[in-house]
Amino acid sequence: MYGKKMTMLHRNHAKENNTEGAPSSADIPQEIKSLQEKIRDNGFDYAYHSETESFDVFLGGPVFTEKLVHFDPIYQTYLKDMPELPYVINQQIRMPLDKVPAELFKIEEWLLEVTGGEDTAGIPWMFDELAQEHERLLTVFIYGTEEQSNFEEGRLKEEVQTVWENLIQPEYLEKYESAAAIKKIYDELAGEDFKKPENWNRYNNVIDLSYSVQPNELYMQEPLIPLKGGELSLFENYQRSQDSSILKELSSEDIALFYLQAIDSADPETVYSLLADTPERPSRDEFFETVTPKTLEAVNVSDILYQFSYFENDNRNSIFFETMNHQTWMFDLAEENDVKKIVFNKYDFY
Repeated sequence: MYGKKMTMLHRNHAKENNTEGAPSSADIPQEIKSLQEKIRDNGFDYAYHSETESFDVFLGGPVFTEKLVHFDPIYQTYLKDMPELPYVINQQIRMPLDKVPAELFKIEEWLLEVTGGEDTAGIPWMFDELAQEHERLLTVFIYGTEEQSNFEEGRLKEEVQTVWENLIQPEYLEKYESAAAIKKIYDELAGEDFKKPENWNRYNNVIDLSYSVQPNELYMQEPLIPLKGGELSLFENYQRSQDSSILKELSSEDIALFYLQAIDSADPETVYSLLADTPERPSRDEFFETVTPKTLEAVNVSDILYQFSYFENDNRNSIFFETMNHQTWMFDLAEENDVKKIVFNKYDFY
């Protein structure tokens, strides 16, 4: 959030003064200086990226360094090199394929170090989240998704096979459970000349690792969609009336659930009514040309189990949902006329 704010202020300043690139210390207006001080006072630091003309904000700086020494060495290591989560959004891994092995190994080392410690009862909530993220990344890395398939024309993609083969070397197999899990799948596929098995379905496969979160209670939960009881009645009332005053009392999570329910109901009109009037939103004609009831029927939202993250940034919010298959749905919401609405993302409909 700090990074987006600084980027916005910098771009506005550059536009007003007809300047380009990173502002010099003498050129920085007081508003940006105040934000920089606030960032550092809260244990963060920042860097400017000239390629994207944007600021990145991260844990660091004098305050962070001062406080860090009071943490257990295990957590010092983690906080100094925190991963960018979630790893998978809308069925896409958020890093190049050849970078995944190093990330898997790094996180596995940290997870094993934590579980091997004496104070396992004090393992923080971030361990559970990271263990789930690691399992999700490993699962998608092995089995792929509809959006990011590991097969092409019925055979394992050459680039996938190459990355796997680099990962399953003896020195890695001796040390990392994730490497052993990939080796098992690799050997099975090699026995079939790397042809895609008929029953290739990652949802039916469970990767059992010693540091996985156990027991996995996700499968015992009720999915959020379809809505039920009073929530469903309120949605149906809105669906019939399209009365935006109904939305004013709803939280960001409720708006996102209305949006998902509209998709589940194969109702493009209601979906469009829940989209914020931002530059991302297509015209009505463009939207209804590509998003039809048939399009929405093909989108599966019935396995979403819970909301796990929520971020606020000025007049926009981001909300993340988790599915039983360890996929992540992310929505941005923008506020207009005291009502939060979904920022259009074409990938919601694939």
